[in-house]
Amino acid sequence: MSNPDDADKRAHWFEEHWRKHVPFNVEIGLDITDWAPGHVRARLPYQRKLSAHDGIFHGGVLCSAMDAIGWLNINLTTMPLMSGEMTGTDWAKLGTSVLVWVGVPLAIGTRRVLTREVK
Repeated sequence: MSNPDDADKRAHWFEEHWRKHVPFNVEIGLDITDWAPGHVRARLPYQRKLSAHDGIFHGGVLCSAMDAIGWLNINLTTMPLMSGEMTGTDWAKLGTSVLVWVGVPLAIGTRRVLTREVK
């Protein structure tokens, strides 16, 4: 990286990737409307191709959307850790959410501090 803006660009790229370029999210029309430390809010507009019948979402679609969002919500990913019942998938979810909400900001901050000119 040549300047602190590179870290900001990477963080922006990661957010945009989740919003627009994860094939599953794009396919079902999952719209991530709010992205902030500690929570992610998403909207899933109704589509006939995702329905069970007569304007009702198929249950699998809703579960899949909640699972996709759950990978980013650090509040949800730490719950199994607190209960002592971590599975391999739980560790992967925890690692992903910690990377997004702790690792990326830490890297950006460290880069900014290390490249700041002392006056």
